[in-house]
Amino acid sequence: ISWYPGHIAKAEKVLQDVLSAVDVVVEVRDARIPISTSHPMIDNWLKNRKATRIICMSKVDMVPASSISMWKAFLENSMNTSVVFMNCKEGGDGLIHLKRAIKKEREKVNTRREERGIAPRNVKVAVIGYPNVGKSALLNRLAGMKKAKSENRAGVTKSLQWSRVEGYDLLDSPGIIPAKLLTQEIALHLAICDDIGKASYDTILVAAHLVDEIRKVGFSLPSYVDLGGFQRRYNLPIGTMSGEEYIFRLAHTKFFGLELPAAERILDDFRGGRLGVFALEPPPT
Repeated sequence: ISWYPGHIAKAEKVLQDVLSAVDVVVEVRDARIPISTSHPMIDNWLKNRKATRIICMSKVDMVPASSISMWKAFLENSMNTSVVFMNCKEGGDGLIHLKRAIKKEREKVNTRREERGIAPRNVKVAVIGYPNVGKSALLNRLAGMKKAKSENRAGVTKSLQWSRVEGYDLLDSPGIIPAKLLTQEIALHLAICDDIGKASYDTILVAAHLVDEIRKVGFSLPSYVDLGGFQRRYNLPIGTMSGEEYIFRLAHTKFFGLELPAAERILDDFRGGRLGVFALEPPPT
């Protein structure tokens, strides 16, 4: 698995300059794979900058409650930053908490400006993260209307886009992925969760890895995966089969022996939540 689209290289350079002028940085992570969707350079980008960092764990409707509680405890105890959990498409309580945190920063900014005799201004909020983790959907929720393009496809946003609404100047950025591939495991997690473009990976290999990963996680953290989802959806339990064997069996029982459509169905059903709720990465404890 490999990547590095040119538009991301350009946007990364521009983004680093823009971050020096924003007040709040909302880092959106996929709650199914919070480690893999945490950019390794973000700490350096925000170092010595005034911006307040807020971590938004998105897609919480697709993960079990045990994963949310473990990650909440870990992040609150290990990082000096606000953390919100939400389904970016629907908002809910997570959106309320996020707006409250941003409002608090806006009050701080304008209190300082008032002390210096300067008129108040909108708070500048940058929303950053990997492709398809929910950035544009979150921006639309913050704006209260459809301001940013939002599709279930990696890489929809191609350039930095500012939107002005009451109280906010909102920055939507393209999906920023690292220049260098860190590990194949991270790359596979991104491919499984549709957080990188389809041209970057082999569908059959990624689907097989998903099955292997679910079985592995289920062995150590049973509450993190829904092993029964495969039985319910395909009438074919994972059992002790490897990912390659499972796709072979599924292809011959449901897809006339064709492995590619079998693999595509597994990935589509996983990404659409039709196999149940899953979390692939526990906190690093």
